[in-house]
This record gives sequence, structure tokens and C-alpha cells, in this order.
Amino acid sequence: MTFGKEVDQSELIKVLLGLDPVKSLSNSCLLVIDRRAMGPNETYLDPWGMPYFIAFDTDGDGNCTTERWGILKGKGPFVWSEGGGPIASWQSNVVHARY
Repeated sequence: MTFGKEVDQSELIKVLLGLDPVKSLSNSCLLVIDRRAMGPNETYLDPWGMPYFIAFDTDGDGNCTTERWGILKGKGPFVWSEGGGPIASWQSNVVHARY
């Protein structure tokens, strides 16, 4: 499952920040971010004001299928931003592609 522009990431961000008393693990904070990076509706934004994309393997097959990157091997999470060109968390040498 991919959270980002098309699928609202606010519920996921609330859980990771420990703000969802029902879904957060013992109300534990698993993500610490600067509140200035939060957009409307608790959306986590990159420095260009675009939402981060976050993908997880939700069916346990060891793959994450995304529209942008196709199939990514691993359970994730995979995080990327499109704001300043594609920046991907799983790439050690990020190449800024023009498209």
C-alpha cells in the first residue's frame, strides 16, 4: 500500500506520531518530525510542500508495488519525495531524473 498524494497519509502519520489512541502502539511515538513539515490534515510534507510517499508490503509477499517505481523488493517502508525531483530512501546514490 502506498500513502501519499492519492491515498491520504494523515491516518498513518497520526499513528506513527503516537496521536491515535486506538491504533498507536501504547501511544508510542515512532516518528519525530518538525511540526513545520506538517501540512493540512496532518500530512507530512517535503521541503517543497509536496506530500511524502510511503509504501509498505501489506500482503507479506516481500514486495511493494507502486505506480511510480513498479515493484520494490522488501517489506518497506519505502519513502520518497517528488518535490525536488525523485528522492528515494532505498537508493544510496540518488540520481535526480528529469521527466
